[in-house]
Amino acid sequence: MMVRRNLLRVSFFLVFFYLVTLLFSSGCGINQRAAGTVVAYIPQVRETEGIPILMYHKVNSDRRSGGLGLRVPVEEFEWQMGYLKRAGYTTITLQDLYDYLTTGKKLPPRPVVITFDDGYLDNYENAYPIMKKHGFCATIFVVAERVGGINSWDVQRGYPANRLMTWEQLKELERNGFDIQAHTLTHPHLTRIPLPEAEKEIGGCKRELEKRLGKKVNFFAYPYGEYNRAIKDLVRKEGYLAAVVTRPQGKVKKGDDLYTLVRVRVNGYVDRQTFVNILADPKEGYRIFYEHKKNIKPVPREVPKERVKNL
Repeated sequence: MMVRRNLLRVSFFLVFFYLVTLLFSSGCGINQRAAGTVVAYIPQVRETEGIPILMYHKVNSDRRSGGLGLRVPVEEFEWQMGYLKRAGYTTITLQDLYDYLTTGKKLPPRPVVITFDDGYLDNYENAYPIMKKHGFCATIFVVAERVGGINSWDVQRGYPANRLMTWEQLKELERNGFDIQAHTLTHPHLTRIPLPEAEKEIGGCKRELEKRLGKKVNFFAYPYGEYNRAIKDLVRKEGYLAAVVTRPQGKVKKGDDLYTLVRVRVNGYVDRQTFVNILADPKEGYRIFYEHKKNIKPVPREVPKERVKNL
């Protein structure tokens, strides 16, 4: 009788240990270690109405390519795309979204738009294969006069140089369901330059992309997310159907201003539970993330293995 009780206790302990281990490794309800940090528990939020437009820049695990503000490590991006697939999301283009907003076009269940700003080479080398595996598409906003070069607008401010995609790579993406759209000629601060120069940057980019890619370019992303009424008017005047911004965070709904469509920023600081949260409710998801940010602790460079479990 005593042996049976002991066996039951051991079995109960093993089952309990397995469930706890599964909880901590699955990323559900508890945050995964990301970007060299251990994050305190973050609750899940309820899903709100609207369509999320996710905003990425670099997908690169090499720290030399820049900070996590514009960079998502490859392994995290792969997890994020896998989550979208498991959660039943379907990628759509900005044209699909525009048609929905203006004509009521029917969209698939759980639609999401994925965008990349600037046209980094790692989008082609790292993000593209992962997205292709899941049957996803994306919109890439490129800087027309820097295609095949580097991010000179960052380099001149002292940030790391990153290679940008070539025209051939952009064409390959287009052939495989990706959508190349406009992000100016040289990536300036549009609100800080004379309007004639801004007009050249906005309209010249559209014409160059249409010439090189042999397609209509209808969508625009403001560099640095900066715009004012005059810049919006120029974007409309040059024939763009809509434009996206970087702030505030939110989902797109019918009735929104087509020339200031909001997005959801995804960078390397976003842990897995926060990714789930900002998809559901960007504003609340980020509010909770920043509220808990004070509990984020850096992981020591060298730490005994037995202590890692307790961090």
